[in-house]
Amino acid sequence: MLRVIPLLAAAVVSSAFLASAAAAAPNYQATLAVPASQSKLVSSERQWSCAGLACVAGGEATSAAARICSRLAREVGPIAAFTANGRALDAGQLAACNEKAASVSVPAAAK
Repeated sequence: MLRVIPLLAAAVVSSAFLASAAAAAPNYQATLAVPASQSKLVSSERQWSCAGLACVAGGEATSAAARICSRLAREVGPIAAFTANGRALDAGQLAACNEKAASVSVPAAAK
């Protein structure tokens, strides 16, 4: 019995750590066509963190992923891929997302 208690305590701590890690995982992920000029920005009431071609944000992912993508594109330029809660926008949704993208020079190699 006494040997079981430390094992139970370790299991509880591990479960709590995994739950907090899952809660902290970004719900939104964007791959940009050109590197981000800002490392932090707010768009669609979400705090985005960007590094190079990758931007991520937390917050509850909604059915308005295409609109959130479009608003982000206005801030950072064309988006090459966008995912909300593990579901990627299809080609048509991504094209609509980029219709109002900020004017950002896209290198010929990225096209």
